[in-house]
Amino acid sequence: MLADTEDDYKNAVVLLESILNYRDSAELIKKCLIRLDEFEKDSIYEEACSLMNSNGVYRCKKAIELFQKIPNWKDSTEKISICNKRIATLKKEEEKEEKRNTVIGVIIIGIILLVTVFWVIYGFNY
Repeated sequence: MLADTEDDYKNAVVLLESILNYRDSAELIKKCLIRLDEFEKDSIYEEACSLMNSNGVYRCKKAIELFQKIPNWKDSTEKISICNKRIATLKKEEEKEEKRNTVIGVIIIGIILLVTVFWVIYGFNY
């Protein structure tokens, strides 16, 4: 076939359907439809890969949803496993960040209380 793009295959199907009873047009339609299915799967795969390579648990979960739409396509099953590991890592990082922010918040509150106590005790007038 001389088709290269998804649109070429779509156009080929339309043309071949108009001559459905001619020679091997039915077989060519099947081949075009298979190739169109591959284009769709590739598109889903690329979107999922893009999502999994960005930061965030939500995006990794979305990537998993997309990979699950195309089971056994390329290495989608392996990519799901990678996403799950990435989600676990991101969640641990988020927990660390949350703990760090809590410690910083406690320190800031402590400093504010300390300053307030000194201010009340020593009667600082600003």
